[in-house]
Amino acid sequence: MTTHSKARLTNRNSRGKRPVQLTVEEFTIQAIETLRDEKYRGINPIFSGFNNYFKEYFGPETDPVKETTQLAKDGKLVIVPSRAGVTFYKPGEEPEWFKQKFQKKAGTPGASEGLAKILAAGKKK
Repeated sequence: MTTHSKARLTNRNSRGKRPVQLTVEEFTIQAIETLRDEKYRGINPIFSGFNNYFKEYFGPETDPVKETTQLAKDGKLVIVPSRAGVTFYKPGEEPEWFKQKFQKKAGTPGASEGLAKILAAGKKK
């Protein structure tokens, strides 16, 4: 993991003060862009230090898991399971395998056979 400038991440000006507080979404997207390694498009929130930086910026009472889960529900963040927990991606930058395997919606062309069976069983009742 490379060393990254916390000043850039936390949006501090040259005097060390935060002129404008970033929203959770802005902070998360900026963190992904800043903390990711050059060869990867996403970040692990623990190994990259995201969770600690999040709490430092928004306060220890703010839960990064809850906030990022809500961003994912709103379509502002993509959370992909990995061997080391999860990886955060900006929407549209997630791995192709994830798009193909997990983001097929019911009723859309290419939906999996298993999903089609489940939905068809519900219509028979």
